[in-house]
Amino acid sequence: LRLWNYNASRAHTTRGARKVEVRLGGELLRAVELRQASGIVAGAVDHATVLDFTEDPEVLRKLAEQDEAERRLLPAALADPTEQAAEAALR
Repeated sequence: LRLWNYNASRAHTTRGARKVEVRLGGELLRAVELRQASGIVAGAVDHATVLDFTEDPEVLRKLAEQDEAERRLLPAALADPTEQAAEAALR
């Protein structure tokens, strides 16, 4: 589970949620403090608060690969937000 604080610009980086509880069926799974947002869309992947609910090395490896794909995809998506640009960035 990835959680991001949102802000409209770098001037508003101190706004947003700070402490969050993640519950399922009323049961508390995690209580965390969210990372502060950067205010820059290009840095969003690196400023997420990540909650892993597994220790399976294969799952964690695939998540790391997805993170890297998102880092490559984001600059292209900002420059050209079409579906074709997103597909090209993932190749």
